[in-house]
Amino acid sequence: MPGIANEVSFAEDKLTQTQTFASRKDAEAWEYMVRHTIDELHPLIPDFAVFAANLADCVREHGSDIVRFSWYDAKEVSREDWKAGKVVPPLNAGHLADLMDGL
Repeated sequence: MPGIANEVSFAEDKLTQTQTFASRKDAEAWEYMVRHTIDELHPLIPDFAVFAANLADCVREHGSDIVRFSWYDAKEVSREDWKAGKVVPPLNAGHLADLMDGL
């Protein structure tokens, strides 16, 4: 139902965090990206709590489709920003259209 928050709790050795999203799709995408990052890319991330919180902010601001594409592609942001969970570059209208074409 619209307007009902979707809460995701993530609890593992490296991270315990709860985030709330507007849609179930966004919540599941955030959980997938965090889990995959912890499982596969853990040597790259200095602070999982910061990564997960910033990634959640990106999902809430831009939606899971754009964030997931940017998280996977990772060409548009610096390595430091990506490792901090800031995976979406500042967007302008043309750049947003380019990202959406890639989905």
